[in-house]
Amino acid sequence: MSTFQRLTNRVAIVTGSSSGIGRAICKRFHAEGAFLVCADLRSSPLVDSDKQFPVPTHELIVQAGGKAIFVATDVSLASDMEGLISTAVREYGRVDIIVNNAAIYPEIKAPTNPINASSIDNFEKTIRVNTMGAFLGAKYAVDQMKKQQRLACGVRGWILNVASTAAIVGVAGLPGYTASKGAIMAMTRSTAIDVAKNGIICNTIVPGFTDETAGLELAYNGFLKGLQPQDLAASIPLKRLGRPEDIAGAAVFLVSDDAAWVTGTSLLVDGGSLICATSAA
Repeated sequence: MSTFQRLTNRVAIVTGSSSGIGRAICKRFHAEGAFLVCADLRSSPLVDSDKQFPVPTHELIVQAGGKAIFVATDVSLASDMEGLISTAVREYGRVDIIVNNAAIYPEIKAPTNPINASSIDNFEKTIRVNTMGAFLGAKYAVDQMKKQQRLACGVRGWILNVASTAAIVGVAGLPGYTASKGAIMAMTRSTAIDVAKNGIICNTIVPGFTDETAGLELAYNGFLKGLQPQDLAASIPLKRLGRPEDIAGAAVFLVSDDAAWVTGTSLLVDGGSLICATSAA
């Protein structure tokens, strides 16, 4: 991993920070010089498969000499998200970056169900956390960013939403998850238009199958049951699963000065998976 201190002294909020992609983004942002606000329901990993992370993300960064705090946050609650932004400003004076990464996937835990057998409760919960969480993150971050002076690159702030290739390619039995991530991609484009005049950038990163994440671990017991990691990797042109660090590296670009003229776009980070999906259509 090479770093160029592209985020020196930038204040970055990352939701879903306790494990997987969120944790990797926090670590990479720290390596690039950012001050972190780690947000999740709790500071420890939320599922047993992530217990390989014994040290909470914010503590790991502090131990490495960085600046980081943790804010317990339910992203589906407006009061929590508004408070998250306020806490970041109180601690660091501004908000340069927000990464709306927090997500749930209750449908993945169960065997694949057609839409008529899908749980209404699971659908509503998924939309509330995944889509509403990103909406609230953008809403309150923009309120703050508009008050800030533009940086030397002309930008006041960056919003980065995290979607999924499941938003582009249909996945049986996941109506809530696919809808939530598809909505995020559409909302990114709308938000980018809304805030461009204020010097605020909004993009989406679109991960493919990523190892060491709660979603993939659950999927092996659900809609991917019977598949081994090597089977899944063999279906990807680059012949391996993604790593959280792959997503984090792309995230750095999208919230740095290097992407000061990139907005409203969705960046695929999937090892070429969707090339296969497109060619097979």
